[in-house]
Amino acid sequence: MSKWRENGMTTNPLHFLNLMCNNFCLFCQWKKSTTRCLFSQNSLLVCCSYRSEVFMFLRNGNTTLHSTNLLLRIGRVGEQLGGLDCEESSDDVDVTDERLRVIELADQNISRSERILYLRAKTCFDVKEYLRCADLLQSARSQKSLFLRSYSLFLSGEKQKEEEHLELKEQCPVINSELKNLSNVLGKHYEDKTLDPFGKYLYGVVLKNLALDTEALAVLIDSCNSFPWNWSSWVALASLCTDSEKLLHVHSKLQRHYMTEFFVAHTQLELQMNEEALNSYDSLTS
Repeated sequence: MSKWRENGMTTNPLHFLNLMCNNFCLFCQWKKSTTRCLFSQNSLLVCCSYRSEVFMFLRNGNTTLHSTNLLLRIGRVGEQLGGLDCEESSDDVDVTDERLRVIELADQNISRSERILYLRAKTCFDVKEYLRCADLLQSARSQKSLFLRSYSLFLSGEKQKEEEHLELKEQCPVINSELKNLSNVLGKHYEDKTLDPFGKYLYGVVLKNLALDTEALAVLIDSCNSFPWNWSSWVALASLCTDSEKLLHVHSKLQRHYMTEFFVAHTQLELQMNEEALNSYDSLTS
């Protein structure tokens, strides 16, 4: 990385990111005719021909900062990553990272530009800027982006619901204002069989909050069967099993999988079926 050095510049990625954050330099301000960009306070010169390497620094630094939960830094790095024109990055730059490879079921046809958009939106989500995250993904097409946008809107509605509940003097019920819209959007994808397991989970939660328990039960069962490692989906399904008969009915609809047995034991414990739960857990350890 000797080509990065000018006036004693460090090649340490995190130090490099800190320098950029402190100077508030967004790459979207670069001109195509410009041969280099000046970070004035640190006398740091970065050649525009090395944008692909800057991109890798930002991408890897974003992932590193996520692991430290330094939310302020994450936000600034996300802004810089979004400002960098990915069209001018070299074609051999791997724009994916481990945070984007959550499961193999992820949409393999996500465009390069949407991957960057997703990473920027995920940064907004992590710093709880839910509406901004949803707005960034408004035109995104992949299932991953659909889930993140829908989940952001759901959480934004939950936050607004809590605020309205605190402001109201009378204890009247307050509902999430995003539920009906999310039900329509996710419902259309579900009917078209284009909703992935995470989208099905969120759709089930939305239906449950709309008091459509029967529909929510079917969707959550579908989600658990599609991707049994999502424990959030199992917990949501367990909350709809209000008695032993319903648990038995749900169990009959589930595929044979060790996570199903964990679900049964968990639900039995929630229903105060302590002896049955103990037997279920014992069978898992044998």
